[in-house]
Amino acid sequence: KLFRSEILALKPTVFEFFTIAISLFHREDLFRSVANA
Repeated sequence: KLFRSEILALKPTVFEFFTIAISLFHREDLFRSVANA
């Protein structure tokens, strides 16, 4: 039970990490598009 609650507590952090990573990739693509334009 303790192990399961730890995983549930960890989930939002993993989700935040992926959200930040995706937004950074999109931002990099945006900068690349502006640089190429």
